[in-house]
Amino acid sequence: MRLRIPFSNFQSTKPIKGFGRGGTPALSLGDFQIALHSKEDQRINLKFPIVVVDVPTLRKFGEDALNSALTLPTLIGLDFLDANNLKLFIDIKNNIAYLEN
Repeated sequence: MRLRIPFSNFQSTKPIKGFGRGGTPALSLGDFQIALHSKEDQRINLKFPIVVVDVPTLRKFGEDALNSALTLPTLIGLDFLDANNLKLFIDIKNNIAYLEN
């Protein structure tokens, strides 16, 4: 099943770097906003951009480039931590994760 996402509605942004090929074309989907609540029940609003691989443009580079990009592991960007002045703490053994500002 195809999702039929209208890629033409999104703006191009700077290429995603770090995959050994100089850059992968990318699209900006706008900002994502999320609200978190602290232990003291204070609300913390976070806002950060969502950037995805520009698959239609990548197809123009040929089958090898597309297949290479599609085999990359999913990466969760943590730029929002820096942008929102947050620290992420994870204790995997005890199944605990939390943010501090």
